[in-house]
Amino acid sequence: MYLKKGRNTMQKLILSLLLLTLAQNANANAELSFTSLKPLYYVGEYIIIDLQENLQQPSRFDRVDLWVAVELPSGDWLFKTPFGFAPFDPKPQAFRSSLDTAKKTHRIFDSEVISGLGGDYVFYALYVEAGKNPLTAGIPTYRSNIATVATTLSNKSLRETPLPAPNSLSATAGEQQITLTWQPITGAASYTLYWQEPDGSQRNLSLSGTSYVHSSLQNDVTYTYWVTAVSTTGLESTPSTTIVAMPQLPAGKVFQDSLADGSLGPKMVVIPAGTFRMGDIQGGGYSNEQPVHEVSVARFAMGQYELTVGEFRLFVQATGYKTDAEKGDGCYVNLDNDRSWEKVKEANWRNPYFSQTDNQPVTCISWNDATAYAAWLTQQTGQQYRLPTEGEWEYAARAGTETKYWWGNEASHDYANYGAENCCSGVATGQDQWIYTSPVGSFAPNSFGLYDTVGNLWEWTCSEYESPYQGKETQCLEQAHSDNDSLFVLRGGSWSSDALRMRSTNRSRNQRTIRNRNCGARLSRIL
Repeated sequence: MYLKKGRNTMQKLILSLLLLTLAQNANANAELSFTSLKPLYYVGEYIIIDLQENLQQPSRFDRVDLWVAVELPSGDWLFKTPFGFAPFDPKPQAFRSSLDTAKKTHRIFDSEVISGLGGDYVFYALYVEAGKNPLTAGIPTYRSNIATVATTLSNKSLRETPLPAPNSLSATAGEQQITLTWQPITGAASYTLYWQEPDGSQRNLSLSGTSYVHSSLQNDVTYTYWVTAVSTTGLESTPSTTIVAMPQLPAGKVFQDSLADGSLGPKMVVIPAGTFRMGDIQGGGYSNEQPVHEVSVARFAMGQYELTVGEFRLFVQATGYKTDAEKGDGCYVNLDNDRSWEKVKEANWRNPYFSQTDNQPVTCISWNDATAYAAWLTQQTGQQYRLPTEGEWEYAARAGTETKYWWGNEASHDYANYGAENCCSGVATGQDQWIYTSPVGSFAPNSFGLYDTVGNLWEWTCSEYESPYQGKETQCLEQAHSDNDSLFVLRGGSWSSDALRMRSTNRSRNQRTIRNRNCGARLSRIL
């Protein structure tokens, strides 16, 4: 039944391939490895043999064939066939033909060990160029290592009952790590923790205890885990239930993404997911702040500070971007610090008609300008930046409160930079030392770690304005679907706002090309 004469042929083949693999080691761009195999099996145990294929790198061939062979205890050889009704055959043949370059796992063997099979078995696997027979084609150019794995089958029956599967497997996700725990199993000598990587590959680790901290992981991707108990004789239990976990930055974490040149982008704060009541809960506001309604917000990140002059300058220097004010007829300015706003051609983000430093929030930028900066930041970092939705903005500004301001119901210049009660002039009093904008971070942050959500500058959102609320407050109106007449919401009030207009619920709106010297932006990032 077995291929007696194939033994010498196959030995020569294996030897030549080993030499060839060593010679071509620098060029090998594919890997094969066997998984899920123990060194010893008893009659009655279940044996599973998987072959992990990794062809993610560019192939030297358009297509490849996979050959798998097993050397029996007798020294004879069998080849794995593609047919389920006859899985092994002495006739030399490929197991899988004309494979592409996707990662796969091949099931080589899946059966219960029966008596009479005792001895040592060695499995081999390799890739060859599609259509080539490694036994007759001389020495073709191979594109993989030779994967080998050995196991011994015992003719003895199991003398023990497999241990029960571990239960209560739990996972606690943290920043780049997952902590796993499970209940101990009486009689277990060790445990084997299995997990599936985000790319689909499987790994395992033998552990003596019932907990493990899996570290150096990638944030914001899922990992799947299960665990088995192993007896003193090496008998493995059935697997536990699987559990899925995702490492992620904790709420309140401040981070900066790297730009293409290695410098750092704006500081961002992780905002936890949650549900809040949106709208004028306290009363006394405007009709467009109604109705009060519940809004759920997914976890996201928001700028710790308003977008600064220095950060916007880097964008302009890198791209040559010109703002709407610079391309058009300037920026709206209230030169006499009163209600009379007029467009001044020379006014723009570089010169809003008051002095500013790189650490002050950039102003005289339109919705278009803020969105262009977010698009550039997305391109630079590979992460998705945008303006926040109106719902995200109010949720982050409230930071779990239902008062008019995040610190309470009484306005105070000790907590924010805002204006006189008779709009629209700045006031310097108390902690508020600035007639115009203050450097970002000059006042205390709210409990989410965000600065200047009250006053300083109005902040653009990506949401289209509607009154009363009907759902647009939770959505972004994409630039491609808007026109110059579309109204976008601004939030937070500014250095020129009175106390009523800087409440967490107050809403303003403007067209996307409009730019005022009391308007700026704060970025958000999808996590």
